[in-house]
Amino acid sequence: MRFFKTGSDAVSAAVRVARAATRRSMIASGSYHGWHDWAAYHWYGNHERLGIPSGIGDTVRFFEHESADRLLPLLRQKQPLAAAIVCPEHWEKRDLETVRTECDEVGTILIFDEVKSSLRYGQRGVTGAIGVKPDLICISKGLANGLPLAALAGSHRLMRHCVSGQVSGTYAGECLSLAAASAAESLLSNTSTWPPWNCYSKDLMKVARSTIADCGLGKELIVEGYAGCFRIGKPTNRLLSDPFTKHFVSIFTSGGVFSRGFVVPSVAHCESDFNLIGELIVHAIRSWANLSS
Repeated sequence: MRFFKTGSDAVSAAVRVARAATRRSMIASGSYHGWHDWAAYHWYGNHERLGIPSGIGDTVRFFEHESADRLLPLLRQKQPLAAAIVCPEHWEKRDLETVRTECDEVGTILIFDEVKSSLRYGQRGVTGAIGVKPDLICISKGLANGLPLAALAGSHRLMRHCVSGQVSGTYAGECLSLAAASAAESLLSNTSTWPPWNCYSKDLMKVARSTIADCGLGKELIVEGYAGCFRIGKPTNRLLSDPFTKHFVSIFTSGGVFSRGFVVPSVAHCESDFNLIGELIVHAIRSWANLSS
């Protein structure tokens, strides 16, 4: 395992390790994996505005909307991939198993980006919940209960390339965050059910879907994500360009709840908080229906 201060660093380190281990260059990516050049080039577009050299994009095969149907053809191309990086919370177990098998056959490193999901999904993350193991895993949010800490973990066979590949960071060994992570792990080890807010959040998703159906917005709005982090919006729009997101944020702000467009539960939230969030979700969807009519 190697420690970092941000998820972007951990994921980029995983890509470096995969390239060093396979002696290949090409990466397959289908989601947001941080602000570093290789990840941001295709995700944000307009690389000149971002200050990213155009050649960076040639080292990434980007497949929008993660799925086995989109990834498997890339794995089977004549030019083999160094790594395929996915956010496993977006996948069905059987599809991840298929990808796992295909990666083994072609010698491609499978990376799970659990920077966002991990502890929001369960005590052992998505990997532990579904029982499909990647070659490398990246985790961060919640790892040190809010202190800056991320980690890249994998087998010794792969992780030794962190040394030969000069993967390092000035504050990687900073001890306060590591102590917080150790305390958080001890807490989780003694917790019978994690996450404790899981049932509340799943109920919120059900309320959102039923309200969308009741308002006749089934073709216009979807509930996307999982209990640890979900959004409501138009299926063809990304968060920052989705007009419903602006409406959603406005309604939530007026109700005293601040959001960037996602619903991200926390242990700090109590039942009354979830009740308020549910009321604001219903209000946001119904008022949007009135504006659209």
